[in-house]
Parts: sequence; structure tokens; C-alpha cells
Amino acid sequence: MFPQQVAELIALFDGKLPDDSLARGVLLQPQIDTLPELWMLGLGSSDFGGLRAAQLGIRFAFAHFINAQVGHLVAEVYRERFTPGHKEKPYLAAAIFVICADTDEEAQALEKAVDLRRVQMAYGLNQPIPSIEQGAAQQYGERERTVITHKKARSIIGTPEHVTEQMQILQQRFVAD
Repeated sequence: MFPQQVAELIALFDGKLPDDSLARGVLLQPQIDTLPELWMLGLGSSDFGGLRAAQLGIRFAFAHFINAQVGHLVAEVYRERFTPGHKEKPYLAAAIFVICADTDEEAQALEKAVDLRRVQMAYGLNQPIPSIEQGAAQQYGERERTVITHKKARSIIGTPEHVTEQMQILQQRFVAD
């Protein structure tokens, strides 16, 4: 059903809905001269989003913040299998989790609060985002440290210079636009 809905949305945007479409007569609001760009977000668990975006000829964003291991491969498949459709050429972005601070010490303090939140999420705890103080005070067992270590690859954390450098490396790895 989802692939059909995306195709129908593209047809609506392009003004090419079939006569029997349930979306026929839908009025896009607000009525302006431009339309938003259509993007498919790949959530990281498979190459489904990238393949579907390639088949439909739309822009693709990979959720690196969800899965840091396979994004470059999904991006490669997207570019290789892209067929012109809504767009003539592939266009790719990577969605990244970033913590940027003036100093490494500030960034690491913020990261500790994020680490605690990630552990809470791993245990299914729906808690408010921890404070820097809570993150600094938290002690972890081996299991929690494993969760934190596994999740670190999804993030870029540091000073503006470090974050910029790491984002450029990631951009090159993804061949992101």
C-alpha cells in the first residue's frame, strides 16, 4: 500500500493523477507557485527506502542517525538504480545526529546526557531528556556501556571544526549532495 501511496502523491504533485484516483480533485494547500521537494527517508533497517526512491525517481535521505553501518551501501544502490521519474537525476542526503559545542569538554558533557537517554530508550523507558548533571552522575554496567558504544557510531560529537571534518568525511562516503 505504501509504495502505491507514494506513487499517487508524486502523480498529484506532477498533475498526472489517473481519472479513477481517489485523490482526484484534492486541492493542494496553500496554493502557491512552488511545491515542496519530495523525499523518501530510508530508516536504516533495509534498502527499501533507497530502492523505492530510485524506482520513483525522487530524492532520498538516509537516516544515518538510526543506522550508521549500511548507509553508504544503501546510497550506492540508490544511485546505481535511479531511474528518471519525478526528478531527472539522483539527489541524496544523509540525516545525521550531531552535538556541536565550543569545546570538546562541553560536547562530551552533552554527550553523557544523550548516552543516558539512549540507555533509557534501550530499556523502553519513556523519560524526559536527561540533564547534563544527570548524564554526568550516571554509572553504567557492562550491558549499558555496550548499548552506548553501539550507538556512538550514529553520532558526530565535538567542536565545530571536528563536526565539520566528520560531516565532510560522511558526505564523501555517501557521495551525498
